[in-house]
Amino acid sequence: MAEDPSINPYAPPGTNVDASVEGEIFSEFPRFSTWGVLGLSIVTLSMYFPYWMYTRTAILNRLLPHNPVPGALMGTGAALYVVNMGMAVLDGIYGNLDAVSGVSTILNLVSTIVFLVWVFKFRNRIHQLARAIPGTRGWLGALRTFFLQVLYFQYKLNQLIDAEVEGAATRAVPGATQQAPFGSGRIV
Repeated sequence: MAEDPSINPYAPPGTNVDASVEGEIFSEFPRFSTWGVLGLSIVTLSMYFPYWMYTRTAILNRLLPHNPVPGALMGTGAALYVVNMGMAVLDGIYGNLDAVSGVSTILNLVSTIVFLVWVFKFRNRIHQLARAIPGTRGWLGALRTFFLQVLYFQYKLNQLIDAEVEGAATRAVPGATQQAPFGSGRIV
């Protein structure tokens, strides 16, 4: 039996086992200006928020099939958000009726809680996907997430997309030093 001299049994495998980390994961998300998200939210009277969350969560679920955000939460959150906005209009028209005000208040509370649960589940999945640790580019702060929600998410996703593009450009240049795809510098 003749040995093939081109095969070295002691050499490490030629396949990059970290390809999923170094690959273009966040490029799956559409890069869109945060100002554009704010503008669309104003024009649509904030109805763009549940649309943004629903479409981006669907992408996130596709990237993390082993730990998706539940579809029931997505549907319930979006529906409650829309119904809450409609109820707010009715409350503005019939604000003198205690029943309408009471239902509007309760619906607003329930809608807010469900939407916040959805927002923080989305945040946790982004952390998981970016393998983020506090202080790195992939980390999303809790207070900013709470107050800015979709605007902050789009801003951070844009940063992660840009980091992937920079990382791909660095890998493509011969002799360039390899950097972590999501950076380790503190981003404010």
